[in-house]
Amino acid sequence: MSLVSTAPDVVRALVLHVNHKSGASLDAAHEAEKLEEAINLAQAAGAQVVASETLTLRDDHPKTLLGSGTVARLAEVIRTHAVTLVVVNASLT
Repeated sequence: MSLVSTAPDVVRALVLHVNHKSGASLDAAHEAEKLEEAINLAQAAGAQVVASETLTLRDDHPKTLLGSGTVARLAEVIRTHAVTLVVVNASLT
């Protein structure tokens, strides 16, 4: 006899806010608010946010949005925290 779990799977989220501005024009409080808004939306959708951060893009990376070093670093965060969902708050145009 096997038992089937009826408990919902926990969605473990990494939330990223991507800023397309140069470092000189950053408004830290505004960026923190944008990240917090993305976190709240993920939580409202039922995700358990296990990691979050704001990323600033200084160069365009059309293939991956983010540079290869950032992608590699985030892959490690995903593995470390057993992330099952990545939420990216970014303007696509």
